[in-house]
Amino acid sequence: MLIEDIVKASDISEETGAEMIIISPETTLLDITRVLSRNHVGLALVLDETEKLVGVVSERDIIIAIAKNGTQSLLTPAGEVMTRDVKTCSPRDNPKNVINTMSEGRFRHLPVLDEGRLAGLVSSSDILKYLSDKMTPEEQFQIWAKSFWV
Repeated sequence: MLIEDIVKASDISEETGAEMIIISPETTLLDITRVLSRNHVGLALVLDETEKLVGVVSERDIIIAIAKNGTQSLLTPAGEVMTRDVKTCSPRDNPKNVINTMSEGRFRHLPVLDEGRLAGLVSSSDILKYLSDKMTPEEQFQIWAKSFWV
């Protein structure tokens, strides 16, 4: 089992035709909040003009900006508040390693890059759902026991 299997099975991937929220660094936080709210998601991927991933804007990033600068920060462009040091994964990564990265970093989403190109987005919920759908309870326990208690 690989991340690409989970991305293909999830609702957020190019393969399934579901939309990832992709914005430019110039998109304002107000516009981002509207898109996130409308799509019931918590993360927008920031791509530059060459379609390279340059950052992400999460609900947390928006809350921090508002806490620091008040509601006027809603007019701030994404490029000023986005998380730039974005952890990513590969379609060929092991989900166990990916969920550990998410747990250690305290985030719920990882962009999936295939040879530097955005190939999807995987969430901790995607991984958990896939595991619960595809594995027996005993297999699930073995994976989680190895991941979290060893």
